[in-house]
Amino acid sequence: MLGWLLPLLLVSLVPLPSGAQVQRAPGETPAEAVPGWQVVGGKLHRDFRFASFVEAFGFMAQVALIAERLGHHPEWSNVYNSVCIDLTSHDRGGITELDREFARRVNALPMFLSPLADSRAAPPAVGPCRTSR
Repeated sequence: MLGWLLPLLLVSLVPLPSGAQVQRAPGETPAEAVPGWQVVGGKLHRDFRFASFVEAFGFMAQVALIAERLGHHPEWSNVYNSVCIDLTSHDRGGITELDREFARRVNALPMFLSPLADSRAAPPAVGPCRTSR
């Protein structure tokens, strides 16, 4: 009955990254080493699509725990089964290692949370969920 809660609890147990900043290699772009993410408007950006609103909302709950754990909060939006996430460090003037770490943790989340999920549904796919940026 509460099987959807376990992934939320596990996210809070993931250790924080060390305080050391990871240096980028010469010529490396901010989104490199973060599969599925791209730089849009100077921010790390990714769109997610789920089979239902319940799955999208469950995913957002997991991302919220990552945000609290890292002390870093995304710009994001949700419309029914779509979630858009933009990551940037406003105080540092752009994308930082903290943004990339956040994106890597999002990538590591289980994508289907709801016990009500339709088993025939396609996995989340990157796609538009905003008409303008």
